[in-house]
Amino acid sequence: MIYQQLSKGEFRDAFIRMGRKDNFSYEGLGALYDYLGENEEDLELDVIGLCCDYMEDSIANVLSEYRLSSIEELEESTCIIWKDDERVLYLGF
Repeated sequence: MIYQQLSKGEFRDAFIRMGRKDNFSYEGLGALYDYLGENEEDLELDVIGLCCDYMEDSIANVLSEYRLSSIEELEESTCIIWKDDERVLYLGF
């Protein structure tokens, strides 16, 4: 098996090539790349699998969908990869 190390830009480009550019924001993909690089070894890039495992949405939508009252409740339920004032990237549950 041959593995290729991807730069952050190549990682983002893989999502575009697979038609998944709308699953994550530019910042979210960068955060996901950093998270996977720090927490996984020899990971085979599976764009579809990552789109199934990780979600990015507005904080308001996530709280509403899961009937949570705060982002802290989400943090108690799953791994938050990245968030800003409006959006959150998290491991689906």
